[in-house]
Amino acid sequence: MFLKTVKLYDFRKFVSQVNGEPGLIVKFHPGLNIIVGENDSGKTAVIDAIKVLLGTVSDDRTSIQDEDFYFDGTEFSNDFKIEAVFCSLNKYEAGTFLEWLSFDDNNEYELHVKLTVERKTSEAGRQYLDRNLVAGDEGAESSLASGARVYLRVTYLKALRNATDELTPGFRSHLPQLLAAHSEFRNHPEHKLKLVQALEEANAIIEGYLSDGFPSESNPPKDNDHLSDNNLEKQSINKELHSVLRQLFDSQDQDKSDTRFQLTQVTLDQIFKQLSLSSESVNLGLGNLNLLYISTELALLKDHSSSVVYGPNIMLIEELEAHLHVQAQIRLIKYIERYILSTEDNSSQQFILTSHSVALTASIDQRSLIYMNANKAYSMAPEDTMLEEADYDFLNRFLDATKSNLFFAKGIILVEGYAENILLPALADLINLPLHRSGISIVNVGGTSFNQYIKLFSQKEKSEKIGIPISIITDSDINPTVYGIDSESAEKIQELISGPSDLNVDLFGEEYATFAELVAAFKLRFENTKIKNLIIQVKKFRSDSDWASKTAERQECLNQKYEEFSSNSKVFMSPLWTLEYSLLRSSLRHLTIQAIAETQFVRENHREKLIKKFEEDYKTSPNKAAYNAYAALNKGSVSKTQVSEQLAKLIMGLSQDEKEELKNKIIGDTTHSQNEECKYLINAIKFASGQEVEQD
Repeated sequence: MFLKTVKLYDFRKFVSQVNGEPGLIVKFHPGLNIIVGENDSGKTAVIDAIKVLLGTVSDDRTSIQDEDFYFDGTEFSNDFKIEAVFCSLNKYEAGTFLEWLSFDDNNEYELHVKLTVERKTSEAGRQYLDRNLVAGDEGAESSLASGARVYLRVTYLKALRNATDELTPGFRSHLPQLLAAHSEFRNHPEHKLKLVQALEEANAIIEGYLSDGFPSESNPPKDNDHLSDNNLEKQSINKELHSVLRQLFDSQDQDKSDTRFQLTQVTLDQIFKQLSLSSESVNLGLGNLNLLYISTELALLKDHSSSVVYGPNIMLIEELEAHLHVQAQIRLIKYIERYILSTEDNSSQQFILTSHSVALTASIDQRSLIYMNANKAYSMAPEDTMLEEADYDFLNRFLDATKSNLFFAKGIILVEGYAENILLPALADLINLPLHRSGISIVNVGGTSFNQYIKLFSQKEKSEKIGIPISIITDSDINPTVYGIDSESAEKIQELISGPSDLNVDLFGEEYATFAELVAAFKLRFENTKIKNLIIQVKKFRSDSDWASKTAERQECLNQKYEEFSSNSKVFMSPLWTLEYSLLRSSLRHLTIQAIAETQFVRENHREKLIKKFEEDYKTSPNKAAYNAYAALNKGSVSKTQVSEQLAKLIMGLSQDEKEELKNKIIGDTTHSQNEECKYLINAIKFASGQEVEQD
């Protein structure tokens, strides 16, 4: 059997719905479950709720505080309720919980367990908590016997643990609970007796030495000499104490001067409290001590799994990554995965973890994730998301630590490459919407494979829409009119295609074989002189009206593509060809051409020449100037990533007045209209930060 669902009603931040539905429903599956999400999303509340409901194998004390009741800002609720459903019970487990069993829609066994905690006031005016633990189907519940509850207990590994205190003698030590719960002592009373007897014998020797004196070289001890009364010749602490007391008591109370040192009565719990666990290696760091502590918990779970025939085997771990470096985290999670697979009945093995670690999240199968956002829990299992088998394989291969931070963000921006990844933070700072302040993560998907990431945040149940805003930034990839054609020929070609002529470019090279004559007559120049390629270039040529139509068509196609999913996403497409080409047509063009020049050339005079030519060409033909400047990037002779990095530096290096002026040009103010070529980037940032934006 395994834990299938947990429901919370007015427990901590999860207030019950108006219609009586729970404030939170969490779906689990056998094996590994990792709960992820940003701070204060409710991960710890889920772990604590399970612990409060089911108890722990090591009998950790779980006290209920006022903070466990929902607080509406004015007062705490009077009660809270935690419900759990277990399924896949075998016949032995069904027999154990027979009187509390119910059935699901498929007529399979289920066990419903419910804890209600209510704040009450006694007749004497004293407040107390009334706990009511029951099991059974709705309306037919009855009290769950302690003998049955013991089979549901979980193994718990808390967060922010101090491994040194947990493994050394003291009231904070966790070893007594761990050892007492082990089957060697729980199921074998004779093992307890052997330890107690061994310590009783040692205690008797110690008491004898203190009371009767230590043996000397002239008076060696005989058998049981420490227990005899013929040691008056030996000097002892007890004899000295007796001598002093005889002088302090009067003659009638002399019997009160007889004393004897005694150790406290030996119990197994006292033995355990005196134990410590350490490595043979000295001076272990906090991380290695935590591994040692975690291993004791895993050993207890393994023992519990092998010795307990009935019930689930659940281990709760908060922040597995605490005090562990990345490689140690990955080794530990891989051990857990192997352990689950190695158990005979791995369907009853459940590890429920919380984590903030991007490395840990990236190293496990995404099917294991439970994502918490906006007071809801979303299962990433195949039956719940729109991901297909191939999508999971893709994400498990390519979702690395730089991308998995999307699970801990308030907003997400998906981009095609490093250029956008580098530029957007600088642009966001410029418009006073810094990404880090808004909790936005940029994910570079390395291409246009956005589908898998959008599906990851799309639930099959459309009503369960994940609210995190996701901006998709992509290039239109619609070539401008000068692409592939000599820039001086652009106007002539446009006149041919968009004019009143009956010229049919689809028939070039077929019915009409006079294309070469046409080129010669109009004195056109192309980058390729082969007739077949010339025909292809002309067919690709678009007039301004055709280009605008194709751009709008492309935007609509992308919108429809991602509207099919249930994610909260929007597509922001470059209005012109690519990011860099759009920037060269925008209010950022002066900085962009400077970034290109500084990346392309080392000598200052070459840089100045490129910038001067761009500025002059831009006055007469912006398209021509932008295309010529972009040509080196398009051919790959100049790195787009380096240009973007240089542009980001230039933006951040502006004075405050220059930044303010540039910001007004980009987003618009009373004297400037919003720059259309940058608008899509600005809107993408705004949408990811939770602002409403208009989409063209």
